[in-house]
Amino acid sequence: MAKFKVKNDLQELSLDLLTGQVKKYSTDEANDILRNAIIDACGGEFNRYTYMDNKGKVFAILAETLQVAVGYTMYEKFSELADFHNVALGDTIKFKIEDTSLFKVYTTSKGNRDIDRQKLYGDYLTVSTERIAVKIYEELDRMLSGRINWSTMIQRVADSMAYEIGKRIYNAVYGAYDVVSAPYKASMSGTFSASALETAIAHVEASTGRTAKVLGTKSMLGKITDAEVSDEMKNTKNKLGHYGVFRGTALEVLPQGHIAGTDNFAVSDGFLIVVPDGEKIVKVITEGETIVDDKTVDGNRNDEQVEFYMGENIGVAAIKSKSYAILRLA
Repeated sequence: MAKFKVKNDLQELSLDLLTGQVKKYSTDEANDILRNAIIDACGGEFNRYTYMDNKGKVFAILAETLQVAVGYTMYEKFSELADFHNVALGDTIKFKIEDTSLFKVYTTSKGNRDIDRQKLYGDYLTVSTERIAVKIYEELDRMLSGRINWSTMIQRVADSMAYEIGKRIYNAVYGAYDVVSAPYKASMSGTFSASALETAIAHVEASTGRTAKVLGTKSMLGKITDAEVSDEMKNTKNKLGHYGVFRGTALEVLPQGHIAGTDNFAVSDGFLIVVPDGEKIVKVITEGETIVDDKTVDGNRNDEQVEFYMGENIGVAAIKSKSYAILRLA
Protein backbone atom coordinates (compact mmCIF):
# COMPACT_ATOMS: atom_id res chain seq x y z
CA MET A 1 0.00 0.00 0.00
CA ALA A 2 1.37 3.43 -0.94
CA LYS A 3 2.10 5.89 1.83
CA PHE A 4 -0.52 8.51 2.64
CA LYS A 5 0.95 11.92 1.71
CA VAL A 6 0.81 15.18 3.67
CA LYS A 7 1.56 18.75 2.56
CA ASN A 8 3.25 20.42 5.55
CA ASP A 9 4.60 20.00 9.10
CA LEU A 10 1.23 20.65 10.75
CA GLN A 11 -0.43 17.94 8.66
CA GLU A 12 2.49 15.59 9.34
CA LEU A 13 2.05 16.15 13.08
CA SER A 14 -1.69 15.53 12.73
CA LEU A 15 -0.98 12.29 10.86
CA ASP A 16 1.48 11.21 13.54
CA LEU A 17 -1.18 11.78 16.20
CA LEU A 18 -3.68 9.74 14.20
CA THR A 19 -1.32 6.81 13.80
CA GLY A 20 0.12 7.02 17.31
CA GLN A 21 3.60 7.45 15.85
CA VAL A 22 4.62 10.91 17.00
CA LYS A 23 8.34 11.10 16.22
CA LYS A 24 9.63 14.34 17.77
CA TYR A 25 7.34 14.72 20.79
CA SER A 26 5.22 12.76 23.22
CA THR A 27 1.53 12.52 22.34
CA ASP A 28 0.66 15.05 25.07
CA GLU A 29 3.33 17.44 23.75
CA ALA A 30 2.00 17.02 20.22
CA ASN A 31 -1.52 17.86 21.39
CA ASP A 32 -0.05 20.92 23.08
CA ILE A 33 1.63 21.94 19.81
CA LEU A 34 -1.72 21.91 17.99
CA ARG A 35 -3.29 23.90 20.80
CA ASN A 36 -0.35 26.33 20.82
CA ALA A 37 -0.63 26.75 17.04
CA ILE A 38 -4.18 28.00 17.62
CA ILE A 39 -2.99 30.32 20.40
CA ASP A 40 -0.20 31.65 18.18
CA ALA A 41 -2.74 32.30 15.43
CA CYS A 42 -4.56 34.51 17.94
CA GLY A 43 -1.44 36.59 18.59
CA GLY A 44 -0.11 34.57 21.52
CA GLU A 45 -3.10 35.08 23.80
CA PHE A 46 -6.33 33.11 23.52
CA ASN A 47 -9.37 34.98 24.81
CA ARG A 48 -12.76 36.09 23.59
CA TYR A 49 -11.47 39.11 21.67
CA THR A 50 -8.32 37.62 20.13
CA TYR A 51 -10.41 34.66 18.97
CA MET A 52 -12.99 36.98 17.37
CA ASP A 53 -10.22 38.93 15.62
CA ASN A 54 -8.31 35.87 14.39
CA LYS A 55 -10.84 33.07 14.02
CA GLY A 56 -10.20 32.89 10.27
CA LYS A 57 -6.65 31.74 11.10
CA VAL A 58 -8.01 29.26 13.65
CA PHE A 59 -10.39 27.86 11.03
CA ALA A 60 -7.47 27.45 8.59
CA ILE A 61 -5.57 25.36 11.17
CA LEU A 62 -8.64 23.23 11.91
CA ALA A 63 -9.30 22.80 8.17
CA GLU A 64 -5.75 21.57 7.53
CA THR A 65 -5.84 19.05 10.38
CA LEU A 66 -9.36 17.90 9.45
CA GLN A 67 -8.35 17.43 5.82
CA VAL A 68 -5.53 15.06 6.72
CA ALA A 69 -7.66 13.27 9.33
CA VAL A 70 -10.50 12.59 6.88
CA GLY A 71 -8.11 11.68 4.08
CA TYR A 72 -6.05 9.27 6.16
CA THR A 73 -9.09 7.60 7.72
CA MET A 74 -10.67 7.03 4.28
CA TYR A 75 -7.36 5.83 2.87
CA GLU A 76 -6.78 3.30 5.64
CA LYS A 77 -10.28 1.86 5.49
CA PHE A 78 -11.15 1.91 1.80
CA SER A 79 -7.96 2.09 -0.28
CA GLU A 80 -8.38 -1.54 -1.39
CA LEU A 81 -11.68 -0.63 -3.02
CA ALA A 82 -11.49 3.06 -3.91
CA ASP A 83 -9.19 5.50 -5.67
CA PHE A 84 -8.99 9.00 -4.11
CA HIS A 85 -8.43 12.29 -5.96
CA ASN A 86 -8.55 15.96 -5.00
CA VAL A 87 -9.42 18.65 -7.56
CA ALA A 88 -9.53 22.43 -7.38
CA LEU A 89 -12.88 24.05 -6.67
CA GLY A 90 -14.96 24.02 -9.86
CA ASP A 91 -12.77 21.42 -11.62
CA THR A 92 -13.76 17.91 -12.66
CA ILE A 93 -11.89 14.73 -13.60
CA LYS A 94 -12.92 12.51 -16.49
CA PHE A 95 -11.82 8.92 -15.84
CA LYS A 96 -11.12 6.71 -18.82
CA ILE A 97 -12.57 3.23 -18.30
CA GLU A 98 -10.21 0.82 -19.98
CA ASP A 99 -11.71 -1.90 -22.16
CA THR A 100 -9.53 -4.98 -21.66
CA SER A 101 -11.56 -7.33 -23.85
CA LEU A 102 -9.87 -8.78 -26.93
CA PHE A 103 -10.60 -7.49 -30.42
CA LYS A 104 -12.52 -9.73 -32.79
CA VAL A 105 -10.22 -11.01 -35.55
CA TYR A 106 -11.80 -11.58 -38.98
CA THR A 107 -10.96 -14.02 -41.75
CA THR A 108 -11.08 -12.20 -45.09
CA SER A 109 -9.91 -12.53 -48.64
CA LYS A 110 -6.73 -10.79 -49.74
CA GLY A 111 -7.35 -7.23 -50.80
CA ASN A 112 -10.64 -7.00 -48.89
CA ARG A 113 -10.58 -4.52 -46.01
CA ASP A 114 -14.34 -4.30 -45.56
CA ILE A 115 -14.54 -5.45 -41.92
CA ASP A 116 -16.11 -3.88 -38.81
CA ARG A 117 -14.20 -1.15 -36.97
CA GLN A 118 -13.70 -1.68 -33.24
CA LYS A 119 -13.31 1.12 -30.70
CA LEU A 120 -9.86 1.34 -29.14
CA TYR A 121 -10.83 2.85 -25.78
CA GLY A 122 -13.63 2.27 -23.31
CA ASP A 123 -16.10 4.78 -21.90
CA TYR A 124 -15.51 7.76 -19.59
CA LEU A 125 -16.76 8.42 -16.07
CA THR A 126 -17.27 11.91 -14.63
CA VAL A 127 -17.93 12.17 -10.89
CA SER A 128 -20.09 15.03 -9.61
CA THR A 129 -19.68 16.33 -6.05
CA GLU A 130 -21.96 17.51 -3.26
CA ARG A 131 -21.39 18.99 0.18
CA ILE A 132 -21.30 16.82 3.29
CA ALA A 133 -20.98 18.64 6.59
CA VAL A 134 -21.01 18.38 10.37
CA LYS A 135 -21.94 21.15 12.81
CA ILE A 136 -20.76 20.86 16.42
CA TYR A 137 -20.79 23.22 19.39
CA GLU A 138 -19.24 23.78 22.81
CA GLU A 139 -19.59 26.33 25.58
CA LEU A 140 -17.40 29.35 24.84
CA ASP A 141 -15.96 29.38 28.38
CA ARG A 142 -14.78 25.77 28.01
CA MET A 143 -13.02 26.60 24.76
CA LEU A 144 -11.36 29.73 26.14
CA SER A 145 -10.21 27.90 29.29
CA GLY A 146 -8.42 25.25 27.18
CA ARG A 147 -10.77 22.37 28.00
CA ILE A 148 -11.29 21.33 24.38
CA ASN A 149 -9.01 18.57 23.13
CA TRP A 150 -8.67 19.81 19.56
CA SER A 151 -7.13 16.57 18.25
CA THR A 152 -9.93 14.44 19.70
CA MET A 153 -12.56 16.80 18.30
CA ILE A 154 -11.02 16.73 14.81
CA GLN A 155 -10.69 12.95 14.81
CA ARG A 156 -14.31 12.47 15.87
CA VAL A 157 -15.48 14.69 13.01
CA ALA A 158 -13.10 12.90 10.63
CA ASP A 159 -14.41 9.47 11.68
CA SER A 160 -17.98 10.69 11.14
CA MET A 161 -17.21 12.01 7.66
CA ALA A 162 -15.16 8.95 6.69
CA TYR A 163 -18.09 6.76 7.79
CA GLU A 164 -20.47 8.76 5.56
CA ILE A 165 -18.08 8.54 2.60
CA GLY A 166 -17.59 4.82 3.24
CA LYS A 167 -21.35 4.31 3.20
CA ARG A 168 -21.48 6.05 -0.18
CA ILE A 169 -18.64 3.86 -1.48
CA TYR A 170 -20.51 0.69 -0.54
CA ASN A 171 -23.81 2.01 -1.88
CA ALA A 172 -22.10 2.79 -5.20
CA VAL A 173 -20.84 -0.79 -5.41
CA TYR A 174 -24.14 -2.34 -4.34
CA GLY A 175 -25.98 -0.10 -6.79
CA ALA A 176 -23.76 -1.39 -9.58
CA TYR A 177 -25.25 -4.88 -9.08
CA ASP A 178 -28.38 -3.86 -11.00
CA VAL A 179 -26.26 -2.46 -13.85
CA VAL A 180 -23.61 -5.17 -14.17
CA SER A 181 -24.73 -7.99 -16.46
CA ALA A 182 -24.17 -11.75 -16.26
CA PRO A 183 -21.73 -13.45 -15.94
CA TYR A 184 -20.33 -10.60 -13.81
CA LYS A 185 -23.07 -10.90 -11.22
CA ALA A 186 -24.76 -13.81 -9.50
CA SER A 187 -27.41 -14.30 -6.86
CA MET A 188 -26.88 -17.11 -4.36
CA SER A 189 -30.19 -18.29 -2.92
CA GLY A 190 -29.90 -18.72 0.81
CA THR A 191 -26.48 -20.38 1.00
CA PHE A 192 -23.01 -19.75 -0.36
CA SER A 193 -22.25 -21.26 -3.78
CA ALA A 194 -18.61 -22.23 -4.34
CA SER A 195 -19.23 -22.77 -8.05
CA ALA A 196 -20.77 -19.29 -8.45
CA LEU A 197 -17.74 -17.65 -6.82
CA GLU A 198 -15.28 -19.76 -8.79
CA THR A 199 -17.06 -18.82 -12.04
CA ALA A 200 -17.03 -15.10 -11.18
CA ILE A 201 -13.31 -15.24 -10.38
CA ALA A 202 -12.60 -17.01 -13.69
CA HIS A 203 -14.52 -14.38 -15.70
CA VAL A 204 -12.82 -11.43 -13.98
CA GLU A 205 -9.37 -12.94 -14.53
CA ALA A 206 -10.16 -13.83 -18.15
CA SER A 207 -11.51 -10.33 -18.85
CA THR A 208 -8.62 -8.42 -17.26
CA GLY A 209 -5.69 -10.80 -17.57
CA ARG A 210 -4.91 -10.20 -13.89
CA THR A 211 -5.10 -12.18 -10.67
CA ALA A 212 -8.38 -11.58 -8.81
CA LYS A 213 -9.15 -11.22 -5.12
CA VAL A 214 -12.41 -11.43 -3.19
CA LEU A 215 -13.62 -8.62 -0.91
CA GLY A 216 -16.37 -8.90 1.69
CA THR A 217 -17.18 -8.27 5.33
CA LYS A 218 -15.60 -10.63 7.86
CA SER A 219 -19.00 -12.21 8.40
CA MET A 220 -19.58 -12.78 4.68
CA LEU A 221 -16.08 -14.15 4.07
CA GLY A 222 -16.71 -16.54 6.97
CA LYS A 223 -19.60 -18.04 4.99
CA ILE A 224 -17.27 -19.12 2.18
CA THR A 225 -16.89 -22.90 2.32
CA ASP A 226 -15.36 -25.59 0.14
CA ALA A 227 -15.73 -29.34 -0.26
CA GLU A 228 -12.17 -29.99 0.88
CA VAL A 229 -10.84 -28.14 3.91
CA SER A 230 -7.34 -28.82 5.23
CA ASP A 231 -6.24 -28.53 8.84
CA GLU A 232 -4.19 -25.47 7.85
CA MET A 233 -7.32 -23.81 6.41
CA LYS A 234 -9.20 -24.59 9.63
CA ASN A 235 -6.43 -23.00 11.69
CA THR A 236 -6.48 -19.93 9.44
CA LYS A 237 -10.25 -19.59 9.89
CA ASN A 238 -9.84 -19.81 13.66
CA LYS A 239 -7.32 -16.94 13.48
CA LEU A 240 -8.96 -14.70 10.85
CA GLY A 241 -12.61 -15.70 10.86
CA HIS A 242 -12.30 -16.93 7.25
CA TYR A 243 -10.04 -19.24 5.24
CA GLY A 244 -7.85 -16.45 3.85
CA VAL A 245 -7.83 -18.10 0.42
CA PHE A 246 -10.53 -19.66 -1.78
CA ARG A 247 -9.14 -22.08 -4.37
CA GLY A 248 -6.02 -19.98 -4.81
CA THR A 249 -7.74 -16.58 -4.67
CA ALA A 250 -7.04 -14.24 -1.74
CA LEU A 251 -9.87 -13.13 0.57
CA GLU A 252 -9.72 -9.62 2.03
CA VAL A 253 -11.95 -8.06 4.69
CA LEU A 254 -13.91 -4.86 4.10
CA PRO A 255 -14.27 -2.77 7.29
CA GLN A 256 -17.63 -2.99 9.06
CA GLY A 257 -19.31 -0.25 11.08
CA HIS A 258 -22.60 0.83 12.61
CA ILE A 259 -25.10 3.20 11.05
CA ALA A 260 -24.70 6.46 12.97
CA GLY A 261 -26.94 6.55 16.04
CA THR A 262 -27.89 2.85 15.78
CA ASP A 263 -26.53 -0.64 16.40
CA ASN A 264 -27.33 -1.71 12.83
CA PHE A 265 -24.45 -2.71 10.58
CA ALA A 266 -23.60 -0.21 7.87
CA VAL A 267 -22.07 -2.70 5.41
CA SER A 268 -24.18 -5.52 3.97
CA ASP A 269 -23.10 -9.01 4.98
CA GLY A 270 -24.71 -10.37 1.83
CA PHE A 271 -22.22 -9.30 -0.87
CA LEU A 272 -18.93 -10.55 -2.27
CA ILE A 273 -16.95 -8.39 -4.70
CA VAL A 274 -14.39 -9.94 -7.06
CA VAL A 275 -11.81 -7.46 -8.32
CA PRO A 276 -8.44 -7.71 -10.07
CA ASP A 277 -5.57 -7.18 -7.64
CA GLY A 278 -4.75 -3.48 -7.59
CA GLU A 279 -7.98 -2.42 -9.32
CA LYS A 280 -9.95 0.42 -7.68
CA ILE A 281 -13.53 0.10 -8.88
CA VAL A 282 -14.77 3.21 -7.03
CA LYS A 283 -13.64 6.78 -7.67
CA VAL A 284 -13.81 9.26 -4.77
CA ILE A 285 -13.36 12.97 -5.46
CA THR A 286 -12.81 15.76 -2.95
CA GLU A 287 -13.32 19.18 -4.54
CA GLY A 288 -11.58 22.26 -3.18
CA GLU A 289 -10.47 22.79 0.40
CA THR A 290 -11.96 21.54 3.63
CA ILE A 291 -14.40 24.14 4.95
CA VAL A 292 -14.42 25.29 8.58
CA ASP A 293 -16.59 28.24 9.61
CA ASP A 294 -18.86 29.41 12.42
CA LYS A 295 -21.87 31.57 13.22
CA THR A 296 -21.18 32.21 16.86
CA VAL A 297 -19.64 35.07 18.82
CA ASP A 298 -20.17 37.61 16.03
CA GLY A 299 -23.70 38.33 17.23
CA ASN A 300 -25.65 35.68 15.35
CA ARG A 301 -26.36 33.67 18.53
CA ASN A 302 -28.09 34.72 21.75
CA ASP A 303 -26.09 32.35 23.96
CA GLU A 304 -22.39 31.89 24.71
CA GLN A 305 -21.74 28.75 22.72
CA VAL A 306 -19.14 28.38 20.01
CA GLU A 307 -20.29 26.55 16.89
CA PHE A 308 -18.16 24.97 14.17
CA TYR A 309 -19.42 24.08 10.70
CA MET A 310 -17.07 21.61 8.98
CA GLY A 311 -17.67 20.49 5.41
CA GLU A 312 -16.18 18.71 2.39
CA ASN A 313 -17.26 18.60 -1.25
CA ILE A 314 -17.39 14.88 -2.05
CA GLY A 315 -18.24 12.77 -5.08
CA VAL A 316 -18.41 8.96 -5.23
CA ALA A 317 -19.10 6.71 -8.22
CA ALA A 318 -18.47 3.08 -9.18
CA ILE A 319 -17.07 2.13 -12.56
CA LYS A 320 -19.49 0.09 -14.68
CA SER A 321 -17.29 -2.37 -16.54
CA LYS A 322 -16.28 -6.02 -16.89
CA SER A 323 -13.32 -5.49 -14.58
CA TYR A 324 -15.15 -6.81 -11.51
CA ALA A 325 -18.00 -9.09 -10.42
CA ILE A 326 -20.57 -8.92 -7.63
CA LEU A 327 -22.22 -11.88 -5.91
CA ARG A 328 -25.25 -11.37 -3.71
CA LEU A 329 -26.48 -13.77 -1.05
CA ALA A 330 -30.26 -13.52 -1.27
